[in-house]
Amino acid sequence: MHPVRCLIIVTAVLSPACTETLTQALGRLPRTQPDPPISVEDTVTAKALRDALATGYVHGPLVIIANGDGALRSSSLPHVDSVTFLLLTPEHIQALADEYGDLSYVKILGPTVRDSVATVTIGLDGAFSRAQHPYGVVDGGGSCEWRLTRGNGQWRAERSRMICMIS
Repeated sequence: MHPVRCLIIVTAVLSPACTETLTQALGRLPRTQPDPPISVEDTVTAKALRDALATGYVHGPLVIIANGDGALRSSSLPHVDSVTFLLLTPEHIQALADEYGDLSYVKILGPTVRDSVATVTIGLDGAFSRAQHPYGVVDGGGSCEWRLTRGNGQWRAERSRMICMIS
């Protein structure tokens, strides 16, 4: 066989084996295991995120959450058997998008707690590969605000009071 043809065949066969996918890269990152809530803010954040998963607003089985200011902790996450969480910085999320392609992630703002009422905003956003989109992407994210109330010592999400906005 001609050496150039052999090189082309070997390259074609090995190329996919040497290329790591986003799924493989995410599989190497440490998961954040949910811990019991430490504060009221942890409790309402976990309850809102659990409701966002239950309603299908946030999808598993792997949920990437931007944790830019470090305010979210493992104690802010609900324990859901079918879901794995990754708490990553926005810079890490962008680096993954640049290397592997566009990806979706969750942003959690809040919570605000006043007496027996709390609100938590959960947004869906995307990180876009700057190599694939050198001129940028105009894409508005969406977010929903969960209102939770406390009664009988329990926080409950009021689905009828969920307000969503798409920008």
